[in-house]
Amino acid sequence: MVRETAMWPYSLAIIIVSLGWWWRQPRPHFAVPTRMISTTRKVITCSVTIILIFCLSLLPLHIQWITGEKTIKEKTLNVQIVYDVSISMAATDILPSRFEAAKQSILHLIDNLSGYNIGIIAFAGQSIVHLPFSTNNTALYNAFSHTSFADFPPTDNFQGTAMGDAILLALKKLHSEAQRDSKSGIIILLTDGDANTGINPREAANIAGKANVPIYVLGIGREEQLIGRMHDGVRVTTSIDLALLESIAIASDGVFYKVFAQEDFISIFDTIGSLIKDHEKSTTHYETIKANNFFLLIIIGCCMFLLRTKYSDTNKII
Repeated sequence: MVRETAMWPYSLAIIIVSLGWWWRQPRPHFAVPTRMISTTRKVITCSVTIILIFCLSLLPLHIQWITGEKTIKEKTLNVQIVYDVSISMAATDILPSRFEAAKQSILHLIDNLSGYNIGIIAFAGQSIVHLPFSTNNTALYNAFSHTSFADFPPTDNFQGTAMGDAILLALKKLHSEAQRDSKSGIIILLTDGDANTGINPREAANIAGKANVPIYVLGIGREEQLIGRMHDGVRVTTSIDLALLESIAIASDGVFYKVFAQEDFISIFDTIGSLIKDHEKSTTHYETIKANNFFLLIIIGCCMFLLRTKYSDTNKII
């Protein structure tokens, strides 16, 4: 039961005034002689009067009966996923390929973060908003599930790894979302390479740290993994700067993870998903019924009964 305690003086005043009025009434003059009224009727009339005073005294309290409760969890973080689509992501040291393993793990995370505002950025030599922010996880999941490595051909302006530029684009998009919904944000960075174009990723990470946006960095695969061969037979292999990736996480107050297998992806994303959900705010909403509606019905009924009784008694006297 819920009530407004600040209104209790009004209830007390109603009780005092009502009792004072009832006590000062010259009973012999407005009621029929005692011999004409049965004991039962007097008891009923007195009881109805007490009920009337009681209900009147409760009206100012605005009492409500709780009939149920519902807990709503507010998603307080916007999640910006930034993933590497450079040619090295075609390596197969993580089956079926680094790209496909990362894709399936991102889908797993989207499915796990139902209701969260999630956006996806892809980067190689330049960064693009692959999927804009959305809280429609089903639509986001379906759209990303149709993504393939062929969507990002290694054209001249798309070659390389502009990791720092991708972080800055992620910060820009998170800032736009924060202006709209006033929520904090995090960045999840998936990469298997070394930054070789664009702004220094350490500078971008420092900017993220100052903006209180942690970067969770996933370093994918091992070094010297074969990607292919040049036309002259020279091997093309992967390279990854683990020290750089760790420094990005440290500078932004994030966490660095190493990924060597599909199982690592799933385990790490489950951990990150739990960290994100730890920031949820729970709000309990109560379903209530206003008791005043019932009190008013009772008051009306009591008044009608007393008026009818008084009118009947007056006719008897006459």
